[in-house]
Amino acid sequence: MSAAARGILSVAEQRLAPYRLVSSLCYLLGGLLAVSMLLPLAWVFLAALKEPAEIMRVPPTLLPATWDWAAFAEAWRRYQIPRMAFNTAIVYLGYIVSRLFVITLAAYALARLAVPFRRVIYMVFLATVMLPDQALLVPKYLVVASLPFIKVSLINTWWALWLPAGVSSFQLLLMKGFFDDIPRDLSEAARIDGASEVRTLWRIILPNSKPIVAVVGIFGFFEIWNNFFWQRLILTAQAKWTMAVMVWFHTYTIGGNPALNVQLAGASISIVPPLVLFLVFQRFITQGITMTGLKG
Repeated sequence: MSAAARGILSVAEQRLAPYRLVSSLCYLLGGLLAVSMLLPLAWVFLAALKEPAEIMRVPPTLLPATWDWAAFAEAWRRYQIPRMAFNTAIVYLGYIVSRLFVITLAAYALARLAVPFRRVIYMVFLATVMLPDQALLVPKYLVVASLPFIKVSLINTWWALWLPAGVSSFQLLLMKGFFDDIPRDLSEAARIDGASEVRTLWRIILPNSKPIVAVVGIFGFFEIWNNFFWQRLILTAQAKWTMAVMVWFHTYTIGGNPALNVQLAGASISIVPPLVLFLVFQRFITQGITMTGLKG
């Protein structure tokens, strides 16, 4: 068995009866936890196929009496899924470019360059991780409402989402920890060959950092997909709304209040993209996080 596939127990230990029993119990517990987490998602999907009266029936039913897919077509039209997906994609692309550009340079500087007061800077970033997002909401809004020095408002523009995306202490520290684990001999050899720091980062460090880059990209997608409040606060024009804002508007406000099965169909559709993304890239998520440590 390769080192990458090796688990807690060796092959010889897995053949012993006590270890087999413990391993079977762990698999059983893991299966029960997976079912308990997937059951609400399955209920939302199956309930979207029911009539509204059947959803509220007591005692509840798991499978619909009649399988009706019309709610999904209505949710696709009412929630304007194509436009929401396009807006979300545009926001995400700018979001991830801003984040990777800023935190990659910052993480490389903290990990490989002789930056003055590097440990102090590291501790400042680490301290900001302790702050809840709500504590930064008002200062961030004041900044995007009137940019310092140039006094330009970014309200109702996607720049108000893109520019603050570069500030993520947690993901900066994750990337810095990953860079620390890359052998320094590689970057030293590049410097001996005359490569600049930017070229070393681009040609040596980043090609060996695909797992952590994937983690940052996936986390950024989840932030865009789930971050309702900041997007609703900044984007005032409905034409710029993303998935999170549009689902809220057409479900809970005067712009919505559709039938319950249509609401659940919309929720089911909104679950699919992040779920598929996680299933496809879960190997990179696990590898990027397990190979990363917070080091000073």
